[in-house]
Amino acid sequence: YHLYGPDCIRHVDELLKLDKLTGIQWQPGAGAEPGCAPRWTPMLRKIQEAGKNLYVYARMDEVEPLCRTLDTNRMIIYITEYAETPAQAQALMDNIVRWSAPGRNN
Repeated sequence: YHLYGPDCIRHVDELLKLDKLTGIQWQPGAGAEPGCAPRWTPMLRKIQEAGKNLYVYARMDEVEPLCRTLDTNRMIIYITEYAETPAQAQALMDNIVRWSAPGRNN
């Protein structure tokens, strides 16, 4: 389900009751804080705790907080910028694995 904008948040509880709904794509809309901003974390956690998957958008510098605060097994992150080099892309992928590891103290 594509949840677009803060006004749609009021529907989250009803959406989470739908057994056939397996995931929610969150996009806060124009003029709102990014979808991965700490303001939205409680809602994103609620979605995951209800057994649903998340699809969120983030810049490379926003990926670490997502990986450290949410269940990466239930999340797709669409990174909204390109790596400048293959090495930068590989480093991000390596960090995602590290940030997602059990314990997440790395």
